[in-house]
Amino acid sequence: SPRWFVTTLRQVLASRGHLTYVDHGTPWSIDAPNMRVQLFRRPTRGDYGGTASFDGGTIKIQTYEPFSARMQSRFSMKPPNLHFDHINLVTDGAVSVLEGDLQMDKWPEQIYRIKSQIDIAAQKRIFFNKDRFSATGEAEFDGTFHYFSGGRELKGQWRTPVAHVKIG
Repeated sequence: SPRWFVTTLRQVLASRGHLTYVDHGTPWSIDAPNMRVQLFRRPTRGDYGGTASFDGGTIKIQTYEPFSARMQSRFSMKPPNLHFDHINLVTDGAVSVLEGDLQMDKWPEQIYRIKSQIDIAAQKRIFFNKDRFSATGEAEFDGTFHYFSGGRELKGQWRTPVAHVKIG
């Protein structure tokens, strides 16, 4: 009969990966090449820590224009929970810092706190590319994104010192 064994590794490093996630319900997708994940055991805390990153990614949301993305993150894992201590997400038109939790035993339950600096002109090109108006300025968003079975909720506060919209 086969013999099973258990071993504990101090560290695992996976690089040159490629992650593709497709949510057919919304629909939205992310294509994340150049993925790198490092996981290490932290005996004094009784958990695992790690980092994850990618660059050269593409996000597509419904029928809007695709946009580029890169990400660096730091996390801790004590199953069934995965806690992101810090996520730096840079996309066309936004620089965001997130932290949050993913409950692996209650998939897709996850919630993130978000702070974003937004380029309104770049966002207009992504989400309203075919519409005949222009928009410029900078904005900030401070809020939460909750992804749960049966839905998603984005809520928070938008602030902008000056935004310009020109119609026609």
